[in-house]
Amino acid sequence: MNSRNALITAAYTVGPGYVLQLLRSFRRVNQNDRVILLCTSRSQLAAIAKEYDAELSLPPIGVRYIPIIKMSKAKNRIRAFELLSRSSRLGARCASKLPDSLIQAFLPFFMARHFHARSVLSTQEFSHVLLSDARDVVFQSDPFANPLNLEFAEEEGRFGESPFNDKWIQQSFGSDVFKQISGKRIFCAGTIFGSGSRIREHLDRMCKCIRRLPSWKFGGQDQAVHNYIIHNMLQESEFAVSTNRRGRIVTLGTSRSPEVVEGCIVDEDGCPFPIVHQYDRLSPEIHASLNATH
Repeated sequence: MNSRNALITAAYTVGPGYVLQLLRSFRRVNQNDRVILLCTSRSQLAAIAKEYDAELSLPPIGVRYIPIIKMSKAKNRIRAFELLSRSSRLGARCASKLPDSLIQAFLPFFMARHFHARSVLSTQEFSHVLLSDARDVVFQSDPFANPLNLEFAEEEGRFGESPFNDKWIQQSFGSDVFKQISGKRIFCAGTIFGSGSRIREHLDRMCKCIRRLPSWKFGGQDQAVHNYIIHNMLQESEFAVSTNRRGRIVTLGTSRSPEVVEGCIVDEDGCPFPIVHQYDRLSPEIHASLNATH
């Protein structure tokens, strides 16, 4: 059986406007492949999902109805049980022994999404999969054209030069691991592309590694895990790299002046990147141009 491709995106605490932008741009370039929105409830996204032929995937029922608390100081939302794992190492250690169906209740959303995506891939078979953020991604052409076995998106800069990424690695794995990967490339955990089997394999490793973290209270830990796996468990010959010069994905977090042609972010050959990530970090003029085009 020829399995269809799937865009799997985490939309837990993302406003409907961002999801609408993502789905509209995707369906403009791809009308056939599946879109699966990872979410905690159907209410806000049901109408948008129906309009753009997307599926809503909710977490296990044991996690689904746990209250979500709005944290005004941090300007985000977390599950009530997450407070236990954030407040003490003991809470995280105890929760790490739980099955996948329950551990998500104690994890920050940015890490719980990897367990949720893995559960989707464990019950369904896809030819190729794109794991994507929902808030800051738009599509300029079909992301599933010319598929590769496994492809990671490189951020600009290196470990040892990026305060945020350096901090996430040290908080998650300690100074020895940081010294080991200092000077190496930084890869973004917000967009990961590959065959269904390779994506599942990568998620297996990520979930196993997340369980072993000393705590879950620091932001960016899933990116630290993503990079730890790439630099310690994979050979460079096992994956392709998409850069801000050429590839499937452009990651604009630290790029203030990308090349824009007729409202599209283009590579060094003048071709539009299929996937634009972190477009909301750009200048208001470029941001408005992308919104108007996509």
